Amino acid sequence: MSAIITVTVELSGKDKIGKLIDMSFHNIKILLITVSLLLLLSGCSSPDEKAAEYLKSGQALLEKGEYKSAILEFRNALQIKKDLVPAWYGWS
Repeated sequence: MSAIITVTVELSGKDKIGKLIDMSFHNIKILLITVSLLLLLSGCSSPDEKAAEYLKSGQALLEKGEYKSAILEFRNALQIKKDLVPAWYGWS
């Protein structure tokens, strides 16, 4: 013969609310971590994409007459991708 024993623990109102709050904070933490990781991963771009962004920024700065800033952007692009001809042209 086997007996099944069931233990029921009654929580007072404060305990129930406390457990619900703890669970919701835990869920919020998991959600924030997940969203942060997704944003981090989506922000990663390939070196070619990053070089293209620097090139585009340098060209825009060059058109505005901000030559020193444009040169820095072209130099950044060339550090990533040495054979990026438009960046060499913009830098000269």
